[in-house]
Amino acid sequence: MVKEWDFFIDILENEEDWERQYYAISRLKNFHEKQVAQKLVPFLEHEKPTLRYITAKALGEIGDVSVGEALIKALVEPEDWVKIEIIEAIGKLNPVGAANMLVKYLEDERDQKVKATIIKNLGRLGDENIIPFITEYLNSVDERVKANAIEALENFSNTRILEILNPFKNDENNRIRANTALVLVRKGEDEGYNILREMLSENSEWMKASAVYALGEIGNSEALNMLIENRLFNLDKWSIKRNIMIALAKMINNDIKEAEEFFKGYIYSNTEKEAIFAVETISKYKLKNFLPTLSSRLSVARGELREKIEEALDTVLDVKLEKV
Repeated sequence: MVKEWDFFIDILENEEDWERQYYAISRLKNFHEKQVAQKLVPFLEHEKPTLRYITAKALGEIGDVSVGEALIKALVEPEDWVKIEIIEAIGKLNPVGAANMLVKYLEDERDQKVKATIIKNLGRLGDENIIPFITEYLNSVDERVKANAIEALENFSNTRILEILNPFKNDENNRIRANTALVLVRKGEDEGYNILREMLSENSEWMKASAVYALGEIGNSEALNMLIENRLFNLDKWSIKRNIMIALAKMINNDIKEAEEFFKGYIYSNTEKEAIFAVETISKYKLKNFLPTLSSRLSVARGELREKIEEALDTVLDVKLEKV
């Protein structure tokens, strides 16, 4: 019996063009089947790092834990940007032995971005025994590492977590303070919302942008109301605007219907950069409710914007253009 994914598997097995193989792997990530995941495993060792990257990303999204051992072995990856995606996949799958192996790599890792990614995903694994390894990095001089250590603490029920967070509630770094607020909210502490309100009231673009990011992660009606109350939709700073679009997308996926109208405004923006990012966000977060809006926008769109809309309709949303 022919399976939907056989066409893409055939490309992997019988074609040598790496761009075609990349295309096939990017489509196979939508099939959550063990046999698909197993077919992708050999590409973790492909000579081309771009294919190793998209393979790790696909395996994380397919979600089959049977490939966990292969991902752990792939941690010897020489390219940091590929290794980060492998770590993310391990964090999503949580295979046996993952926590101990990531702790080992954490101690030896020199690249701070990779180290921060390991810490974040150690938190995802939720093993209470590794809390001491994470809290050690709350003293890191690298702010990304420190911010990710705070984010990782969200996943633990240890009663000391709230006490551990106290020193970071008024941190000067935007990411550290936003992550602190986010963890507090998710622990049921209203103080987290108060911290975010304070951040939104500051003149700093980056404080506002990080607060918006945190509100998107929270993704509820209260978070949307905070965006509205602080009149953030009127601000022109791109870092804030892009985070608002991402936040709205997450709220829409959480069934916050009121967020849809605010998001739709960006799709119809006269600023091409905004409209393109809105379409890319629809693709990334699979906002299928906007299919009619994209179809309407396609009829008048030109250039790069039209290409992005076609990509969203045809590839990500898996809708053939001739049927639109």
